[in-house]
Amino acid sequence: MVIKQIEMLTHEEKKFDYLETLAEELRMNGFPVEVEDNEIVIRWRDPKVELPELLPDCDYSNNVLAQVEGFTETQVMCLLFVPDDEGGWGYVWANCYGDINGEAEWDDDYKVIGWRPIE
Repeated sequence: MVIKQIEMLTHEEKKFDYLETLAEELRMNGFPVEVEDNEIVIRWRDPKVELPELLPDCDYSNNVLAQVEGFTETQVMCLLFVPDDEGGWGYVWANCYGDINGEAEWDDDYKVIGWRPIE
């Protein structure tokens, strides 16, 4: 009789393997996630590296969650593509003042230091 040795994993090892598998699947679908302290964490996107995409045929993006310099709470923001004072165009951040589905107001020069989509 042949006895196969079965690899025994602890509960924590099984959980970590499951989370890594799930995180990899999320990454393949475009979600910037990490596994930290046995949890899947969606990381903040750097606006210097990546901006929200503008909606088709629009000059604005979907609303996103944003970390803004000078604010202690996460803000609901939207990226706008607007004309500048010199005849060109540029991107600016507009505040939705906490309304996830609300329209944004471009009323200040916001410095967004991190953003992520609203899931």
